[in-house]
Amino acid sequence: MGENQFWDLVGVLEGSVDEPAVERLTAALRTTGRRGPAAFQERLAAVLHDLDREVLCRQPVRWVDDPPGVTVPLSADAFLYLRAHVVASGRAVVARAIADPASLLEREWEDGEALLYAAETVTGQEIETRLSYETGSNEDHWSFVDDEDVAMPVVAVNVWDLLETTEGYLGESDVLTTMPTYAWWLSTDVLAPAGEAVEGAVLEQGGLPDSLGVVQIQLEVCFGDRWQLSPEIAARVEDEETYVGTVSRARVELAQVEFRSWDEDRQRRTLTSVLATCVLAVLPDEHGSRPMLHELQRSAED
Repeated sequence: MGENQFWDLVGVLEGSVDEPAVERLTAALRTTGRRGPAAFQERLAAVLHDLDREVLCRQPVRWVDDPPGVTVPLSADAFLYLRAHVVASGRAVVARAIADPASLLEREWEDGEALLYAAETVTGQEIETRLSYETGSNEDHWSFVDDEDVAMPVVAVNVWDLLETTEGYLGESDVLTTMPTYAWWLSTDVLAPAGEAVEGAVLEQGGLPDSLGVVQIQLEVCFGDRWQLSPEIAARVEDEETYVGTVSRARVELAQVEFRSWDEDRQRRTLTSVLATCVLAVLPDEHGSRPMLHELQRSAED
C-alpha cells in the first residue's frame, strides 16, 4: 500500500481512536480489496516500528482519563498504545513526535489499542507483519535490548498507592478484584532522577552479573499507611506480565500521607535511598556498584 493511501485511510479516524472512529476505518478498509487490509497493517506496523524509540518511551505523557496536571511514565504496553494514537493523529503528528519528543506533552492521549486490530477485524484472522511493533523491537533506537529483542532497563521501578484503589479484572480471568492505583501524584521530577541514579550505578559497573541469574531487578514502592523499609525479596521470579524472563523483585512500603507532605527535594532523596536499599538487598556482595549504592542510600541523611 502506498504511503499516501495509508495516510488517507488513517485520516478517516479524524485523530481519534474511539469506537466510532475505528468503525469508520474498518468500513473504509473493506473497500480496499482483498489485499488492502493486510497491506494497511504492514504500513501501520512500519510506522509504529519507526516510533518505537527509547527517547519517546521515556517521555512522561498525559492521558485523557488522568487527573489534571498528572504525567505518567510509560510501561511497554502503554507506550505501544500511545504510539497507536500518535499514528491515528496523522502524518504531521508522527513527524513532530520523532523530531521533538517533548511535543508528546502538548496534548492528552488515548489508549489506541483498537487501531492495532482494525485490519484483522476486516479479514477475520490474525495478520503477520514483517516488522514487529512491540516495544523494544526497533533496536537501532534503544540502548538496552535483551536476548529476545525486548527493550528492558536493568532496574525497573513501579510505584503504587495502596490507599487509592480501583476495581479491575484479574489477569485474563473474569474475576473482579480491588487493586492499588499507580501513584499518579508522584512527580516525575522525583521518580525519574531516583530511578536513573540507582540504575546508573549498576550500569556503570557492568550491569547485572550472570551469577545473579536474572535479567532485571524490579522494584515495587507501595505507598500505604506504614513505613516498611526492609525489602521483601523474591530472588528469582518468572515475569509473566511483561515477558522479560527471570527477574528479582524487591518490595517496600512508605507512609503515603507523611511522604506526600514533604517537598520534592526530600521526596527525591528519600526515594533514591529506598531504591538503593532495595537493589543492595538483591546484588551480590562483590558487585562493583555497592559503594556507590551505599552513598545513594545515605542521601536521605543529607
